[in-house]
Amino acid sequence: MEGTALSGEAMEGTALSGEAMEGTALSGGAPESTALSGGAPESTALSGGAPESTALSGGAPESTALSGTGDWFVSGGGAAPWSTRIFCFPHAGGSPRAFLDWQPGLGTDAEIFAVCRPGREHRAAEPAPTIEEFVDGAAEAVATVTAADGRPFYLFGHSLGALVAFEVCRKLSGLAELRHFIASGISAPSLLPSQRVKDIARLSGIAFAEAIGFFGGLPAEVIADEEVRELLLPSLIADFDMAVGYRYQPGPRLQVPAVIVVGRDDPHVGAAEIEPWNDEFTSPPERYLVDGGHFYFEPEPAPIIGILRSLVDADQHVELI
Repeated sequence: MEGTALSGEAMEGTALSGEAMEGTALSGGAPESTALSGGAPESTALSGGAPESTALSGGAPESTALSGTGDWFVSGGGAAPWSTRIFCFPHAGGSPRAFLDWQPGLGTDAEIFAVCRPGREHRAAEPAPTIEEFVDGAAEAVATVTAADGRPFYLFGHSLGALVAFEVCRKLSGLAELRHFIASGISAPSLLPSQRVKDIARLSGIAFAEAIGFFGGLPAEVIADEEVRELLLPSLIADFDMAVGYRYQPGPRLQVPAVIVVGRDDPHVGAAEIEPWNDEFTSPPERYLVDGGHFYFEPEPAPIIGILRSLVDADQHVELI
């Protein structure tokens, strides 16, 4: 595995920017809807755990227009009926469907359930939620799907998505089926939102686009293109509004096993930003440094897939014993 597991309190070789990050711009300038290539699984939008039919064009998943407010998940399907669900929360401006590219690397023992908030993709007609509404709705949806069949599940999120996943974890920590929480590219929640993110959220138009360039992943040509900005920025702005609306509240330490994953060259999240995660769990989270920056999983997600795969394999080994 490319990731380096770190023990103890120290974290090696990560530059600090003095800023905690919870919201992140799109990487590579890609629009929200992501086409999957090759043998990527067909995506299915889920409502309360029941699959809906999805039209395919050229083998790439289409965004399925669904009515109602319960259509929280997109999944490629194909996993074994006993497999572990991994609920994946995307970063600010990120497409839930991008997670479906990870499914082939997980095989049939785990199934990606990408979380789609109101106002995004097949839920575009719905108003964007506050972060409290996002957390409450996602927690209810995860609990409902889990209650239907009792399958074990993990909560994974990157950047802003990890913050949302953490609050969902707090709400669902009493469920026996919740086996792991995995936070990627994120400072401890007690440090969020950072002042830089608060300042950026007050901006609009090209000033906003230029400011989020600090977080990386939004190319200069995208920032300069007015039509592209008009297409991408509303969703990003809504996500930044969610991020600045977050208000951390201390709570009981969680007994859920936790993992923190950070890119070795991530300038936004370093040792000082990671350390307070220890205060959130009864056992200190396992830490991994992986090669790359904030978006260490693009274009090659092997490091994070390897970490997820190792967790699933270890859990299955314990169950067999």
